[in-house]
Amino acid sequence: MILRHLRSLSAVLAFLALTAACGGSDSGSPAAPGTVESGGSSATSGATVSGVVSSAIGGAQVQALGAGIGGVKVSVEGTDLAATSNATGAFTLKGVPPGLVRLRFQGGGASGTLDLNDVDASTSISLLVLLNGSTVEVESEERVTGSQAQLEGKIVSTNYVGRSLVVGTTTVNVPVGVEITNGYRQLELTDLIVGARVHVKGTMAGSVITASRIIAQQTGLDRVTLSGTLSDLGGACPDVTFKFGSTAIAVNRSTIFVQGSCADLRAQAALEVKGLERPDGSVLATQIKFNKKDDNDDDGKPVEFSGTISSLSGPCPARKFSAAGREVQTTGATSFLTPCATLANGQAVAIKGKQTGNGKVIASEVR
Repeated sequence: MILRHLRSLSAVLAFLALTAACGGSDSGSPAAPGTVESGGSSATSGATVSGVVSSAIGGAQVQALGAGIGGVKVSVEGTDLAATSNATGAFTLKGVPPGLVRLRFQGGGASGTLDLNDVDASTSISLLVLLNGSTVEVESEERVTGSQAQLEGKIVSTNYVGRSLVVGTTTVNVPVGVEITNGYRQLELTDLIVGARVHVKGTMAGSVITASRIIAQQTGLDRVTLSGTLSDLGGACPDVTFKFGSTAIAVNRSTIFVQGSCADLRAQAALEVKGLERPDGSVLATQIKFNKKDDNDDDGKPVEFSGTISSLSGPCPARKFSAAGREVQTTGATSFLTPCATLANGQAVAIKGKQTGNGKVIASEVR
């Protein structure tokens, strides 16, 4: 009787060992490339992480899916979850635990890790990964929880007329009025150019995200500093435009003003502008500094001009009038080659003097 029980127990143990060796699969076949290779019961719950592994061209350019790397083992450190990318570079991991997840990529002569923060058990994460030696770079990362989606990556194409972008491999629709920012700066859709890195929040419908907010982490626009005299002022604060020569400058509610305000913008004002150069050559002003010091550089500068007197006032010798668009002040030190008392509106005069910082002229000679 005891011998019969021992034989039965041995048979059960042998069956369990065979089942474990086959990974618990009914078919007993090995896992196919691009699918979960191991993970046991943990694969039935948790997040799903899928993606495509590609090689890097020129350091970090987006590739088509057909340029994917097959045979790369993608594993979740600290677990037995792993998958091998298929011929197009695609892989899928199911049952990924929540929290901080570190993925390890090994194959094709490369080995590196990638951290995913704040993974939620109910989230599906899609990655486009560039693998180069020990460097793993996320070209785009999409997270979907229900209908809510977040996408981070580089813009690979733009359609400003249709108000859409392609980030990684995902199309993003951008309705009118969606907030687009870079730090404290307010941007326009046309400020988002190919190569800019963005974080998109919105809703997913099919394979398209409709954005509710876009944060430009890198604009791709060149930073410039310009100095000049304002002309062609237009618009109303806070949305104002003006020019430095032929360069158009755009001001919005995120522009910072130094030594003045938007209301102080006026023709011929001397300014220093820092901003982002747009593809059309215009500049989005991020900071405007009023050049008070430059205004005073002309203080005491000798001037000589002719004009017709208007708006004459004051007793001799301290008289005030306008001529050739300038305000003139005479003093006891002024030489009147024409008697001071005979000055009159409509009279043609020649002025020598010195210009003050506020644009007035202190006359040294009037004739």
